[in-house]
Amino acid sequence: MQYPKIDQDLGSFRISTKTVTIICRDYQYPDGDRVTVYVNDIPVVNNLTLRRNYQKFVLPMSTGINRIVFKALNQGTSGPNTAGFKVFDDKGNLVSANEWNLATGAKATLLIVKDK
Repeated sequence: MQYPKIDQDLGSFRISTKTVTIICRDYQYPDGDRVTVYVNDIPVVNNLTLRRNYQKFVLPMSTGINRIVFKALNQGTSGPNTAGFKVFDDKGNLVSANEWNLATGAKATLLIVKDK
């Protein structure tokens, strides 16, 4: 099925730590959904296939605005590209928990502002 390519805003959050840890998984049927994760337009996790179990990656944060983008590379076999994710600061505090539902090529964007 063809879904409209609509980008998704996942919110803006403030932290004071040097990194964030993101865990994500396909929250519906694991059907081969794939994403690339960018931080400030630089790909940091390429061609990640979302699975039933959470996958974890740590992202360094620069002082100021950090733009984290999840770009849907496909829609798996059942569409759309679906994921549940959580973001933690490096002290283990939950910063955000959300989901995305994206058509191929659409982006979900999360802004993290790191204080000095």
